[in-house]
Amino acid sequence: MTKKTSIVALAFAMLLAVSCPHGTARASQELLKFNYGMPTADYFTVYVARELGLYERAGLEPNFYSFSSGAPLLAGLKSESLDVVTTGLATVFALGQNIRLKFLFWELNHATGEGLVVDPKSGITEYTQIGKAKTVAAPAGTCAQVSLSLIAKKQDLVRAQSTL
Repeated sequence: MTKKTSIVALAFAMLLAVSCPHGTARASQELLKFNYGMPTADYFTVYVARELGLYERAGLEPNFYSFSSGAPLLAGLKSESLDVVTTGLATVFALGQNIRLKFLFWELNHATGEGLVVDPKSGITEYTQIGKAKTVAAPAGTCAQVSLSLIAKKQDLVRAQSTL
């Protein structure tokens, strides 16, 4: 299944779910307001639902907050200023910090949003050449850090360090 087909199928499934009588908000009902946090990542299901007005149709009124990574999102969870989050690895760190969570759904396979950023002049064209880089870094406590650690381990880079 292609990414475009997956998006269309998911959008259709979400539309169908909120089109059912039990998932549709009545016009006279006040929408349930809540704070929704997520990192700026490829969480297309959230974007599709927001664009199609599916939250409102289900009686919800989310106030979205975007975070540069999972680390600041954790601060929002810890301070209890966020009611709902969509995230990846930050979930593991939240559990490690004893932040109480209730799982409503779990999104999988965000590999299409992953990538390495290099200077075009570096000559690095794929992850197997990462040892050529003078400096390699990733934000702590993020999926990028874990990915970078796994790449460094796979490439047997002796100077590779991780704070995990």
